[in-house]
Amino acid sequence: MKVVEPSRRNGFWILLRRVPKRYAGFDARKLVRISTHIRIVDDPNAIRAAPIVNQLNRDLEADWVALVAGEKPRERQRYDDAFHISRGLGFGYAPTPELLTRPIEELVRRVEVLIARRSVDVPEEVSAVLGGEDRPSLRISELKDEFEALQKASLAQMSPDQRRKWHNQRKRAVENFQEALSADKLLTDLTKADGLAFRKWWQGRVVDDGVQIRTANKSIGTVSRMLRRVSDAKELSVPAILSGLRIEGGIARQRPPFEISFIKSRILSPGVFDELNEEARRVIYVMVETGLRPSEIVNLTPKTIHLNHRVPHVEVEPEGRVLKTETSRRHIPLVGVSLAAMRLQPKGFPRYFDKGSTLSANVNKYLENHDLRQTEKHTLYSLRHSFEDRLTELKVMDKIVAYLMGHEYSRPKYGSAPTVDHLQSLLNKMAFRRWPADL
Repeated sequence: MKVVEPSRRNGFWILLRRVPKRYAGFDARKLVRISTHIRIVDDPNAIRAAPIVNQLNRDLEADWVALVAGEKPRERQRYDDAFHISRGLGFGYAPTPELLTRPIEELVRRVEVLIARRSVDVPEEVSAVLGGEDRPSLRISELKDEFEALQKASLAQMSPDQRRKWHNQRKRAVENFQEALSADKLLTDLTKADGLAFRKWWQGRVVDDGVQIRTANKSIGTVSRMLRRVSDAKELSVPAILSGLRIEGGIARQRPPFEISFIKSRILSPGVFDELNEEARRVIYVMVETGLRPSEIVNLTPKTIHLNHRVPHVEVEPEGRVLKTETSRRHIPLVGVSLAAMRLQPKGFPRYFDKGSTLSANVNKYLENHDLRQTEKHTLYSLRHSFEDRLTELKVMDKIVAYLMGHEYSRPKYGSAPTVDHLQSLLNKMAFRRWPADL
């Protein structure tokens, strides 16, 4: 493809191309003018405009090839561009047929803006202001990718493992929705009947497969949010087909805590974790006296581990990842077995860094295979619930309990967060006095 030089028009650098004869039957224009939106006075030698013109030319060639193949070229990109240009000029985007149903005064205002900007010969702006692009024909199978594109900023803050979980959850939700409808429908064709069909599909899985109602409602909520967000961003007017369709009766299953006597006699028994790798068993010991989530422990780094501080402690901070909630950000003193274990891992847990799910799966399997569960419902996470119960038994203030657990405190916030000195004195009061010599 030859290099195309920028052309001048109305003070702007543009791409100017004559439609080749081989494409004349597919493109009614004789000349194609596409603005770079770069003013000549700002770029007199076209240093910035030249590469843009050549990219526009490549896109134009691709459009012609698509037309010959019977495809609509860059439909979504063209719509997105028109949408944003229209918004930038102070108008909401609306396709031409919709504009023609509105008061004539609105159409006049749009034309006046084009005239005032001297852009009546700039196809992109004319198309944007006067609705030259149809709304994109998005299907259910494309919902996840469209939603992902809208979440780029938040996804950039996540760790690789958090992004993997994010993708998998939404991929499964969309696949379930499509399976429930037995069709890959256009988003704009969805109706309340489709929402009811999705709920009925989940009800069947709850009854026939033993799926938890909470799981079903989570999937319904995920699809609902994705539809709403994409519809709003693209102005597709997709109806709220899943509004009010949660399945009633779901109760969140809370993992039971380990009893203190069980922790003493089994969890802190010498040799009980000898067959488990060092990092995994030390995560368990750190969890005993901190109540930290497993994912918070494995993602500690040298920067957040303070063993030489006057009060040894760790920080839970969003380093390269997103915290579960803002209240998860906190400082936790290290005492007893947790301090002893952390001293053996001064740089963190590289084997399980950003792999909290892997750690939990390995430990829970070990607990099951070595008779280290009080009941079938007990898991590694039960140690966190035990920690909270021990705080309650010690009659620690609710505000302090919420801080240590990383939970939201419902009452208004007054004063500063508790000091590590104060927290250390509380944790020392309930710390276990004996633990294995070999951690």
